[in-house]
Amino acid sequence: REIKDLILDLKRQGKTVLLSSHLLSDVEDVCDRVAMLYRGKLQLEGRVGTLLEAGDVTEIEVQGLSDEAITLLKAEAQKLGATMVGSHRRREKLETLFINIVERERGKH
Repeated sequence: REIKDLILDLKRQGKTVLLSSHLLSDVEDVCDRVAMLYRGKLQLEGRVGTLLEAGDVTEIEVQGLSDEAITLLKAEAQKLGATMVGSHRRREKLETLFINIVERERGKH
């Protein structure tokens, strides 16, 4: 986590960091742009956000809706011709949860 934080700090300072890793979740967390190689050949390159977009799927985030209101929104989306792909409560990454616990406990001492 400290290395990821260091890379993010360097990024905020306007520095460029070249990171080579097979740990793609870490790459996704800290990189703006990626290039993927397979058998020594460039397969794709671009901005992480663009490469990870899921086609025509749109996510709408709202806070404070009851289960009843969520059901009404789903029904309205279907009336408008949308196909419901799914819905879920937002989840944190396990690493983020752990870091928050550590920081909270450090603050107590």
